[in-house]
Amino acid sequence: MKVKCKFNSKNNLPSSLKSTYPISLDSLDLIVGSEYIVYSVSFIKDALRYSVCDSNYTYWPRYRQAFLFDIIDDRPSRYWIVKDHFSNDLFSAIFAFKEWALEDRFYDNLIDGKSKEVELFKLYKEKMDLEFGDFSIELSAEVLDSAWVLCPSCHDAWECSNVVDELIKCANCKEIVKNPRVVGS
Repeated sequence: MKVKCKFNSKNNLPSSLKSTYPISLDSLDLIVGSEYIVYSVSFIKDALRYSVCDSNYTYWPRYRQAFLFDIIDDRPSRYWIVKDHFSNDLFSAIFAFKEWALEDRFYDNLIDGKSKEVELFKLYKEKMDLEFGDFSIELSAEVLDSAWVLCPSCHDAWECSNVVDELIKCANCKEIVKNPRVVGS
């Protein structure tokens, strides 16, 4: 799932939304017009939130109110599962990768820098970053045969049978390019 930021401060919110925006936050580390991969979606206390890696990203994504964004690709990540929870007549739900959704303290441990959670998030982030196309990426790998592709940047060939992700990463130079095996990438 991908979203595009439409608001990044209380000042540029429509007046109808200002009352739902935290008073303590004058601006966020989001760039209006920029696209963000959504790493999880949560619904808690009537608030829909997306976890995105903003311009201050270090090793964990931050939850941001959904109304700050427009959805530009509504396909959910194939790594997500859903977990719902009822407590004291309060409903909550999360769409996230398995470990995040099922382990109650996963996000807290991630924020605290616990190595297990940091490494797991890094692994899933790398996978999720390749799932959906990116209009800013113009270069495409070239298909050499059924198993090999050629990097347009370093001209190195590597074995890649990925027919799912819209983007792929060169095994040599690590350049992220369009996957020629996926229609529409």
